[in-house]
Amino acid sequence: MIISNLIGGLGNQMFQFACGYALARRLEQDLLMCVDQFERYKVHDFQLDKIFDTKTPLASHNQLIELLGWRGHPIARQILAKVNYNKFMPNNWFQESNLRYCEEINSIVSDSYLHGYWQSPKYFKDYANEIREIFKFKNKISEENSKILSLMDQSISISAHIRRGDYFHKSNKILNCLEKDYYLRGLKILTDEFPESRVFFFSDDPEWVSENLADHVSESYIIDHNKGNNSYWDMMLMSNADHNVIANSSFSWWAAWLNVNERKIVISPKDWFLGSDDKCVDLVPEEWIRI
Repeated sequence: MIISNLIGGLGNQMFQFACGYALARRLEQDLLMCVDQFERYKVHDFQLDKIFDTKTPLASHNQLIELLGWRGHPIARQILAKVNYNKFMPNNWFQESNLRYCEEINSIVSDSYLHGYWQSPKYFKDYANEIREIFKFKNKISEENSKILSLMDQSISISAHIRRGDYFHKSNKILNCLEKDYYLRGLKILTDEFPESRVFFFSDDPEWVSENLADHVSESYIIDHNKGNNSYWDMMLMSNADHNVIANSSFSWWAAWLNVNERKIVISPKDWFLGSDDKCVDLVPEEWIRI
C-alpha cells in the first residue's frame, strides 16, 4: 500500500492526493489517505471527499503502525517530519527535501509513506487524465454559480484570481505578495488577444479588486459569494473560463490545470516564492506564461 499524508488547504490536499495516486497506480498498489493530523490543524479541514469522488479509503491508526512502527503515531510523524532526523526514518518513509521535483520518488518500490506537498505536475503527468476525471466537482451547483457559468459561455472568458489576506500578513515568510502591476500586465496580454472577452475576478479582497483592477477591462464581474465551505466553487468556476490569470496559490494553480480548453492561455507569476524564483520551475507547466 501507499499512504499519502494530507494537510493544508484544498489545493495542497489535491497535490498530495495526485502524487500518491500516480505512485500507487505505477506500483499497482492501493492508495490510502492519511488525514489524522487535521485533528490538530485549525486552519483547514480535510475536504477532498466532500468535493470529489476520490473513492480512496482513509488510513487507520493500525495501518500506519503496521507500515511505520512507532513512527506511525501522528505526533511522532509530525515531529519527525519537522526535524527530518534521517537516522530515525524508516526506509519506506519518503519525504520531499525541497520545493523542486524529487527524482528519487521513482525509486520507491512498494509499501511506502509519503510526506510532503509534491507541488509539481511531473509527479502525476502519466495519469493526468485520470486525475482530472477524479477531480470533477460532484455536488449540485447553485443557481447563482450556474448563472455565472452561463455568462462565461456567452463570450470568451478570463478568470483572474487575486489572493491577498494571509499573503499580506507579516507572518508570511514564504510566498510573494502579488501587486496590481502583475494583474494588469497579465490581463493586458489576454485582453489584447481577446478584446471582446469578459473578465471574472475571484478574490478574498473584492473591494481592492473593485478599486484597482475592475475598471481596467471593458467588462468585468467580481465573484465574492462563495465563502467558507463553499469557496471551492470558485475553483470550479475558474476552471471553466477560457483563459486564466492565476495567483501564486495551489488553489489557483488547480483551477488553471483543471481547465480543459486546449487553447487556454494561463498567466502565472514568475516570482511565486520570496527569494529565488527557480523554486517554482517544476511547479509551473512550461506552456504557461510566467511574468
